[in-house]
Amino acid sequence: MKPFAIAVMLGLGAAAYAPLMAAAQDAGQIAPAVESRLAEAAEGGPGVLLCELRAVLAADPALAATPDSAAALARAAAVQVRQYRGANLPVYREIVAVIGAAAPAEAEQAVISAAGDAVTKVAITDPSVAGTGQYTERPEGDRKTTAPQPERQVAPLGVRVGNMIVYPEVQVSTYYDDNIFGNANNEVDDVALVIGPHVFVQSDWERHAAFLQGHVDVVRYRENDDENSVDYWASGEGRLDVTDRTKLFGGALHGAFHEDRESPDDQNGAEPTRYSQSRAFAGLAQGFGKTRLRLGGTVEHLDFDDTPLGGGGVINNDDRDRNLVSAGALVAYRLSPQLEPYAEAIADYRRYNADVDDNGFDRDSAGYTFKAGATYEISGELFLDVAAGVMYRNFEDQAFDSETTPALDASLTWNTTPELTLRSWVSRSISDTTVNGASHYNFTGGGLTAEYDITQDLLLSGLATYGVSAFEGANRTDHDYEFGAGLRYRINRNFFVAGDLRHQFRESDVVGADFTRNQVFLRFGAQY
Repeated sequence: MKPFAIAVMLGLGAAAYAPLMAAAQDAGQIAPAVESRLAEAAEGGPGVLLCELRAVLAADPALAATPDSAAALARAAAVQVRQYRGANLPVYREIVAVIGAAAPAEAEQAVISAAGDAVTKVAITDPSVAGTGQYTERPEGDRKTTAPQPERQVAPLGVRVGNMIVYPEVQVSTYYDDNIFGNANNEVDDVALVIGPHVFVQSDWERHAAFLQGHVDVVRYRENDDENSVDYWASGEGRLDVTDRTKLFGGALHGAFHEDRESPDDQNGAEPTRYSQSRAFAGLAQGFGKTRLRLGGTVEHLDFDDTPLGGGGVINNDDRDRNLVSAGALVAYRLSPQLEPYAEAIADYRRYNADVDDNGFDRDSAGYTFKAGATYEISGELFLDVAAGVMYRNFEDQAFDSETTPALDASLTWNTTPELTLRSWVSRSISDTTVNGASHYNFTGGGLTAEYDITQDLLLSGLATYGVSAFEGANRTDHDYEFGAGLRYRINRNFFVAGDLRHQFRESDVVGADFTRNQVFLRFGAQY
C-alpha cells in the first residue's frame, strides 16, 4: 500500500472513529462498531487489518495509554488473524508493535507487556502458531518429545536489518528424568543439559510477506552419552499478495531429529533413532465477499537412519522411509465477526521406499478426510473451533483391512478472568506404524491446560493429557497419561526463568510396554 494511501486512510479513520471511541469509555472494552470495522478490514488481508488498527489509534491514542485499554484493543485485532493461512506469528507481533508505538513513553513497557499477553492468549488458539505447543514438528507416529521446548513470544524487540526484522533467542535448560528409556523394568535415571538457540526473521513490507526460522536443540546427558542428540530444523514461508483478496503462499522445511525412546516404533537400539524430515507446500487463498477459499498441496519425505545395537550389528530402519503427498480444500463463510462455519476435504497418499518392510508387509496406503465445523469467538473471552467428519484409509497389503472411522478436531480456549486462561482440545488421527502385524493405529487424544497470572510477571501453569492408541491387527492398545505443573517468571522483556514438573505413564495390554516417568525441568530463556 502506497504511503499516500496509508495517510488518507489514517486521516479518514480518525474522523470516522472519533464518535465510536466516545462510546467505549470502559478502558477494558472496545466498541462493537470498532470490532466490526476490524473484522471487515481483516478480510482484505493482514496489511489492511494493520492499517485499520493504526486508524483506530490515530482516532483515539488513549486506547494505547493504559495496559487495560491496550490489551482490549490488541485482543480485538488479534482474533481476526486466525483466518489467515501461512505464518501468522509475524502478524501477531506487528499488532503488538503498532500498539506499543502509539503508547506514551512512560507507559510503553507496561502497554507492550499487556498487549503481548493479550495477543498470546489469542495466538495459542491459532493452529499456525500453537499447533502442539512445540517448535519441533514430528512425523506421524512419534507422539511425544521429552526435550523441553522453547516458548513462543509475540512481543520481543527484534533487530531491524533493512526491511527485515530478526528475533534471536536462546534457551538453556536442565532436567532430571527418572526413566530416560521409558522402560517398564530396568529404569535408568539421568540429568541432561539442553541448549537451544533459535532465530526468527520476518519481513516488514507494505505488501507480501516472508517468514524464516532456524532452530537447534543440543541435548547432553551426564552419564548416558549414547543418548546425546543434536536436533535442528529450518523453514521458510512466503505470501504473495496478488490482490487484497487473492494470496499465493508456499514454504518448505528441512530438519534432523531423534525419536523419543517411548515411541512404540522404537526398537531399543544402543542409541536413539535419528531421522530427517523434508516438506514443501504451496497453495492459493481467495476471498469472495464473506466467503473464503483455500486450496493447497504438500509433499513430504521421511528418512530414518539405521540404529546400532549394543552387542554389534544394526537395526534396519530403511523400511520406515516414506513419501507423503496430500492435497486439500477449505471453504469458509463468515456469518458474523464471531462465527465462521467451514468445510474441509483432504486426500493423501503414503508410499514407502521399500516394497515390503522387514516383516513382509506392504505399507503403502491412500485415504481422505472430510470435516465440517465452525470457529466461534465470544467477546474476546471464549474461542471455540470444532470440526467433525470421517476418515478413510485403504492399504495396499491384502492382509490389512481398510479403515473408516470418525474424524474429530476441537479446541476451546476460555479466558475466564484476565488472570486465568483454560484451554482444552481433542483430536483423532489415523497414524502410520511399523509395529509387527499392525496396519496402523487410531489415535484419540485430548487434554486441558490452565495458565494463571499470579502477577504480571509470574505465571502458574498446569497440564493434563490423555491419549489412546489402538493398533489395528496387533491386538495392542496403549493408554498414555501426562500431568504437569510449572512456574514461569519474566525477569524483564528479554529474560525469563521457569521450572516444570512432569509425570507420565502408559498402560498397555502388551507385556513390557507399560512405564512410568517423572521429569523435573529448570529453564532460562533470553530473547531480543
